[in-house]
Amino acid sequence: MELQGKKVAILVDQIYQDLEVWYPYYRLKEAGAEVVVVGAKAGETYHGKYGYPIVCEKSYEQVSAGDFDGVVVPGGYAPDHIRRYAKALQLFKDLDAPMKMELFVGDADGRNARQITNFGCASFAPTFTRDGKKILFASNKHACDTRNFELYLVNPDGSGLEQVTSFGGFTSFPEFSPDGKRLAFTSDWKAKDRREFNIFVAEWK
Repeated sequence: MELQGKKVAILVDQIYQDLEVWYPYYRLKEAGAEVVVVGAKAGETYHGKYGYPIVCEKSYEQVSAGDFDGVVVPGGYAPDHIRRYAKALQLFKDLDAPMKMELFVGDADGRNARQITNFGCASFAPTFTRDGKKILFASNKHACDTRNFELYLVNPDGSGLEQVTSFGGFTSFPEFSPDGKRLAFTSDWKAKDRREFNIFVAEWK
């Protein structure tokens, strides 16, 4: 089955479009996916436009975007109800947020690769310090399934992890100057708009 091991959420609320819930519900299950019915209140029964009932299995507070490989949002009047819940809106915003990426180190030819992080979050954009003793990278390990990234430092064997920045937003893409004395990175620190990102330079000691 092509969707074996995948998990899909179907969001429901009152007066949903019946076929847009039940058709994907059964087709996804037939394809091997695990289907979870999500709504405002776990255990609540919601009725479609034509009266078909469905029981909500999980509330928005009980799930996160990282739990699912896909989300189905039916039509009808359900979306008008769903959009009133902040947790539901956050779920949508987080759907395209980075999920799970880990760091690996290997030889220059790609051989002998070994994993050095195992956070279950998103860690990326690694770069070695100029002396080759440390790796600087961006990660949301402190806030998985979000766009909140900080810079972290770790030894090539995965030990000695330490957090370098704490700006509270998105900070990533670190690069050292050729002499290794300065660090350039991208961040939305002090940004006036959620789409604003700037380049910062700091001394590295």
